[in-house]
Amino acid sequence: MEVQDDVPPRRYFRSGLEMLRMANIYTDEGNYENAFILYSKFITLFVEKLPRHPEYKASPAADRQRNKKKLTTVFGIAEEIKKKLVKQYDAEYQVYLEEEKRLAEERAREQARREEEADRQRIAAEAAAASMTEQQRLAEEQNRLDQFANLQELERRKLAEQERARSELSNLAIAGSLPAVPGYDPGELPPAYDLGQAPGYVPAGLPSNSVQVLPSMPEVPSRGLKPATAPPAPADNYSVPAVDRTLKPSSSLVDHFTSTGGVTDNMYGLRTMLIPGEVALKFMNIALQNTLKSVETLALLCGTMSHDSFRITHLVVPKQTGTADSCDMMGEEDVFDVQDKYNLLTLGWIHTHPTQTAFLSSVDMHQHCSYQRLLPEAVAIVCSPKFKETGYFFLTPHHGLDIIGNCPERGFHPHQKEPPLFEDCPHVKVDNSLTVTILDLRNR
Repeated sequence: MEVQDDVPPRRYFRSGLEMLRMANIYTDEGNYENAFILYSKFITLFVEKLPRHPEYKASPAADRQRNKKKLTTVFGIAEEIKKKLVKQYDAEYQVYLEEEKRLAEERAREQARREEEADRQRIAAEAAAASMTEQQRLAEEQNRLDQFANLQELERRKLAEQERARSELSNLAIAGSLPAVPGYDPGELPPAYDLGQAPGYVPAGLPSNSVQVLPSMPEVPSRGLKPATAPPAPADNYSVPAVDRTLKPSSSLVDHFTSTGGVTDNMYGLRTMLIPGEVALKFMNIALQNTLKSVETLALLCGTMSHDSFRITHLVVPKQTGTADSCDMMGEEDVFDVQDKYNLLTLGWIHTHPTQTAFLSSVDMHQHCSYQRLLPEAVAIVCSPKFKETGYFFLTPHHGLDIIGNCPERGFHPHQKEPPLFEDCPHVKVDNSLTVTILDLRNR
């Protein structure tokens, strides 16, 4: 919030009055935070900032004296609001602590539930793994038993075959069918056919390599299998996110005198500006005589604020002079008197382009800069009867305000096109159900 040397102190005194009007509205609505911000800005502006203005001491003594009286009153009001805010913040902090406690308990319950669910899943997985392992062990054991039974059956058949062969040989020997062998006893089977001898037995008179040795029976495997190792419990991938209690965001706009830093639903954080749909039509009817002569006409957009939004209620047409491409206001005192009488805020201005399209010229941008410095939502309405256009413009906060505010040129002069220095207002809402009152001061 800086005071500009090219803006006369008188404008700041008027802006201070509008700051107090807005602060009073906030107070009446119970919005003590925004009211305190504006009261604090009023104190800062007139105690610290404006006295350093090079023209401050040359400003009317009556304005300075009136402002000092208002400062005394504002100090007291701000102190009372501060007490209310402290009480309000204490209550909100207690609510915050209770909410934090509730959230902590809720997080603890959720964590316990997740741990219980993880344990249940782990136990179920272990049981499933154990059941599968036991089934595999039983299947393997049964396979071994089946193999052992098969071997026993083969051995039984082999022994039966040997017994049958031995019996047949014995019968043949008795019947004298076998040739005589020296030293051979017919009552015995020849060693070559003795298939029933125990392993390792060698009959006398025969070499050991002529004896068939039966293989030994395999040992029965142990049934005491190693118990299966349970699979590891599933990892607990759940994590309770930290509560993100971000602070109230601040406005992206520069710190204007009447801005409270509130954020709305448009990209610049501007408060809503409600404009009656009949504003442009009524103004062009008023300006018709000048338009026929290709002379520009201007008026001030005035209105009220309610619940952090503005509404244009009056068109104040001041005494003025105009040309084909410019117009200048005269008789500011009359305008101030009317605003004080109806308790009106200055919300922007409106003017015609009798022969051109609707846009902001370099002169228009410099004129509007003074309005927008004091009220970030200030609107410049441009009516082009010839081209049947109506534009609702404002200077872009990040380029237009800076470049125009620091431009020393006066009169018509070129400015950059990109990035644009002005654009359509994102915060304006035209409402055809609203009406506007005309206050024409030109003939007073």
